[in-house]
Amino acid sequence: MITDPRQLLSWVRRAGPEALELACAEHPDPSRGDTAADVVRVPGCLADLEAHVPLELLVLGAGSVVLRLDGCSRPEEARRRHGPVAALTTALGGSRVVVLAGERTGSRRRPVLDAHHMPVARRALLPILAPDRPPLPPGHATAQERLSAAATALIAGSATVLDDLDGVGLALTAAGCTASGVCVRSCPEGALSLWTEGDATDLRFDPGRCSGCGLCIERCDRGALSANGHVPWSAVVHSVPVILARTTTTRCRRCRAEFHPEVVGETLCPVCAFRSAHPFGSVLPSGRASRPGPA
Repeated sequence: MITDPRQLLSWVRRAGPEALELACAEHPDPSRGDTAADVVRVPGCLADLEAHVPLELLVLGAGSVVLRLDGCSRPEEARRRHGPVAALTTALGGSRVVVLAGERTGSRRRPVLDAHHMPVARRALLPILAPDRPPLPPGHATAQERLSAAATALIAGSATVLDDLDGVGLALTAAGCTASGVCVRSCPEGALSLWTEGDATDLRFDPGRCSGCGLCIERCDRGALSANGHVPWSAVVHSVPVILARTTTTRCRRCRAEFHPEVVGETLCPVCAFRSAHPFGSVLPSGRASRPGPA
């Protein structure tokens, strides 16, 4: 896996290859193929390559990016990860990301570059000839922030309607939310948040920040979250937060946290209520019977 693709991105920014092919580390022989294309072997599997990398390669000057899955040990995972990105670039036309399943052959061999040891582009030796390219993406940005930024840069100025084209984020819905905040703390991209005003708390969702990992659904203690497909690319780019649920809440008199009271007049949140009932933490795990005392 490319843990830091900046060498590859920097090389593309300087060299501006017309055609770029990326191959998995386990590919037996990526050297055979189109002699007009530059081929780069990535460490690890293309299924682990972050989806923002192919889009950033286009933004920085690559004419096209081909992901070679012939020889890949996890082709279906790679298609699931990069399929939405390939569909986006196809809809926009021009520069494209192509997920290639069939084997490419050619009569002549070409050099295979290493993504972690890219050569110095010849244009870099003569700064006056360096092309005017966008800057490299900031290293502190998350993977989803970089994906949204690259998609926005490619879509800018395009009249293509993307409302019906699935992006990577999940189209979340919520039913029975109690505003416990478990989903908010589980989201690695900060796509979910809780906003309290008066006696109501809103669960808000920013579709542009959702990476589609599904951790929020998996860890929701109430099973309130579910996904109804994926959000469209238009929502990813415009990134307008929506309210998934509105819950009546009150402030816990002990820890001062907001919580949804299960009964009228309840003043302790579930955590404080448990601690109040079990001050020494003496409670058996579920399914364990207590040991009978002496006769």
